Amino acid sequence: MKMVDILRTIRFTGLRNPLRAVRYAILRDLIDRRWIAIHKRAEAASWGPGKLQAAHPIPQGARFEFERAKLEALFLDQDVLRITWDNGPLPVPYAIAPEEWPGAQTRLSEMPHGWVLASDQFRLEVSGEGALRFFDVAGEMIREDLPPAFQGQAHSLRTHLPTQAHLYGLGERAAGLNLRPGRYRLWNRDPGGSYAPGADPLYICIPAYICLHPAGSYLIFFENSFEGEAIFEVQAEIHFSGGALRYYLIPGSPAHAISRYTRLTGKPPLPPRWALGFHQSRWSYADETQVQEILRRSDELGLPLSAIHLDIDYMDAFRVFTVNRRRFPNLRVLAEEAASHGVRLVTILDPGVKVDRGYRLYREG
Repeated sequence: MKMVDILRTIRFTGLRNPLRAVRYAILRDLIDRRWIAIHKRAEAASWGPGKLQAAHPIPQGARFEFERAKLEALFLDQDVLRITWDNGPLPVPYAIAPEEWPGAQTRLSEMPHGWVLASDQFRLEVSGEGALRFFDVAGEMIREDLPPAFQGQAHSLRTHLPTQAHLYGLGERAAGLNLRPGRYRLWNRDPGGSYAPGADPLYICIPAYICLHPAGSYLIFFENSFEGEAIFEVQAEIHFSGGALRYYLIPGSPAHAISRYTRLTGKPPLPPRWALGFHQSRWSYADETQVQEILRRSDELGLPLSAIHLDIDYMDAFRVFTVNRRRFPNLRVLAEEAASHGVRLVTILDPGVKVDRGYRLYREG
């Protein structure tokens, strides 16, 4: 970047915001290096589930007992299968919509080297060592998992990938649509002002992806909020630093799988009409007088305006759920003033709490 561009940027955003971005980037990189070191140590020693000892039918599924682990396979519906290994605490179901599923009639039968659990539309084969193979209604094998590996509280799962398989998803990524080949961290992070192609991770990481290949397609969703990593090379690998290994598998076309997935996790509400209008936003307004000037000038120029967004500078020292009373002495009155112009005032709420020992909310967390 040329010096004139740097000076222009500082003039536009102020000196404080670029300095904040640099400080944040340094702190972020330190945390990243610490996480990588922990991840490498966890990989040093791992163990698998061992030999299959017994299988028991349960309503809508089955339980399988191995030497060092237990597996539960449960059909929420004919084509929605939940897999749970008991290697860690079960997730708090924040990500799952509170909806009753119909379940499915299932059949459990023994085969020479393991067991078969089937509904009318989906079939699971469990090997004697803990490998899992999934077959769609046409009898095509769409996914093959190797036995999971456990490392203390962490775990890993490797899956064979056909050569032609394309993988899509994992939330917001600075990458192409097809994520293969690639390595992606599962940990929401503010990139600190700007980012370029290949920057990872970004704001929204979702442990779900669609796999498309000639034999079929499916969607898989890992119900796990712990820090993790996905690696898509010859195999698909997923690593989490803790929690139970629980995932949902949905076979079918992307349209069908996404429809079932949104039923599982919940559909977004219909936005209000004003949310589809004209919005004004930038990296922070210095104080309420700047907002009032935008309202005045929009009226003068006849510019349509539905909402003005305030970035984190309206907060007290960037602490979420607070207001800087010096720069925004009465946010309620400002919102009412905007409403009198037919404009909504939107205040950003970060999905995270600032690391600040002087902040009561941080200490409580």
